[in-house]
Amino acid sequence: MGNLLALSILTFVLAAGTMTAATAQEVQGNAAAETDRGSARSDYELVDRIGTKHAWQIFLTQYPTGFYADLARAQLNKLEGGT
Repeated sequence: MGNLLALSILTFVLAAGTMTAATAQEVQGNAAAETDRGSARSDYELVDRIGTKHAWQIFLTQYPTGFYADLARAQLNKLEGGT
């Protein structure tokens, strides 16, 4: 769900009085985390198409931890002659 849509839904629910501000912040944080994962995935796919060591190093600078970072390290290791 896009951030704008998530924010619109949160605004509506808060206005209706069916959600506390703390719960709204938690939902908004979850939406932001989901967007970050989506960004990592799309960036991973782009770097995979480029396929150079330099591109993987840049990816790991942007996303140093997480699932796609682990996959990127494996790709980089493969390019460097590792197994």
